[in-house]
Amino acid sequence: MINMAVESMDRCAKRAQRERLANLALGFALVGSLAACGGGEDTSADPPAAPAPAPATSQATSKSALQTLTDVGPANYPAGTVQRGAWDVMQGERVACGFGAIKQDVRLDAANTNHQEYLTHKSLATGQSWTGYYETAGDVASAYFTGVNVGDRIHHVGLPALAWGMEILTGSYASPSKGAPDQIVLDSNRGASNIRELMTTVYHLKGAMVEGKLAGIGYSHLRDTDITSPASDFEVYRYGTQVMSLNGADLQRLGTNVVATYPCAAAQQVQGNFQPAWERPNPFPEITSNTINYGTPIYFKVDYTSTLTVTSLALIQVSDGTTIATRNLTAATDPARMLGKHEFFAVPTSALTVGQSYRVVAAGTVDGHAWLKDYIFTVSF
Repeated sequence: MINMAVESMDRCAKRAQRERLANLALGFALVGSLAACGGGEDTSADPPAAPAPAPATSQATSKSALQTLTDVGPANYPAGTVQRGAWDVMQGERVACGFGAIKQDVRLDAANTNHQEYLTHKSLATGQSWTGYYETAGDVASAYFTGVNVGDRIHHVGLPALAWGMEILTGSYASPSKGAPDQIVLDSNRGASNIRELMTTVYHLKGAMVEGKLAGIGYSHLRDTDITSPASDFEVYRYGTQVMSLNGADLQRLGTNVVATYPCAAAQQVQGNFQPAWERPNPFPEITSNTINYGTPIYFKVDYTSTLTVTSLALIQVSDGTTIATRNLTAATDPARMLGKHEFFAVPTSALTVGQSYRVVAAGTVDGHAWLKDYIFTVSF
């Protein structure tokens, strides 16, 4: 196991910088510390409304083995909350693009909240920005300790030891002036922004679209006024989502020869800009500068028991016919070894433009059977 990532900096540096943090962990078999950091605490007003989805093209798919969830009932997160904003985006995009609905599980809500409480309290107690999915018993945040890893923490809230899935995390901090309102606004826009950010990645998108059936969301926000600066305070915020199933056999299945993609034609929450250097592990390790912008990764996935190949792929800007170059990742080329033989990513080498539509034309095989996708999606954020 790799030790939890920690970014050391004194409080003055904290007040001078803002960060965006994201981490991904496998829920049962943990595979290391994955984190993404970057700048830009978002304190802007509401995000613009998403335009209508791009027109879908007909696609031949087999529904004979379809085992994704479709009717799971509503989640009970109150309107206007961080959780509701995040849930509506993730659930909506999963269902729209054929990855299957998820059902809220209050135990996972608790597990997520517990871990975010641990991270925020440890950050304030140590003067360091703590993120990741490990906890340490007996440390300065021991009052909030519920388990070393994801598996321990979901077991702590009552899920069985064989529960399987993924956890994805993000967060930020800010430096409000003494007496001023919080800069980190805890509302549905923040939750929606958090999950969009996590879904505009490679490994974290995989985590958001994992085959689990249950999900939970939690966050923690603290403001420290007892710092050395006479002019400002320190705010820290952490957010997490877990998608799990009770065991590794009780997973959602897409169906025989069915290829799901994200973004898809019906996606309404697509964010066009991806900075590989912010994601840990970095899917393109040679990119170390946070000024290099790629486009939203395009994810192709079949059932985990199958083998996906992509033999041709084109990404075309609809307005002018320009072909957008992509860098492709498979299980064989993935530097982090996180992708399976049932997954493929095409990552545009330039940012995609808000308001523009893009056509995806791709073909390949699933277990030797040919498939073709030809659809359009629109970038909304």
